[in-house]
Amino acid sequence: MKPYVEQAQRTFPGAKARFMAGLQKGQSLLVTARLYDERGKSELAFISVTRIQGGIVEGRVWSNLNVVTIYRFRDRYAFPEAQLVDWLITSPDGTEEGNVFGKFVDSHKVPK
Repeated sequence: MKPYVEQAQRTFPGAKARFMAGLQKGQSLLVTARLYDERGKSELAFISVTRIQGGIVEGRVWSNLNVVTIYRFRDRYAFPEAQLVDWLITSPDGTEEGNVFGKFVDSHKVPK
């Protein structure tokens, strides 16, 4: 999984630049981050980005969490850019850009 996370981190500056310049109407930037709780448990979650400043990504939790229960959907969350796992830009028509790590994970899920 490491190469996919590294690819996401390498390509994030382009997505960040687009976000900072203003995405097209209806587009959103989401990033994947690892959230931790006081028990040392962790879980990957989407964060809907509201601001990036000084190397810190700020946004709201955009996942329903099962392991790390101290955070809820839409809670504020901030983390250093260096801890980014993945990113994606969504469009109103359902298309997305990025999501390198997410696509890798999805391709290795066992069908139900």
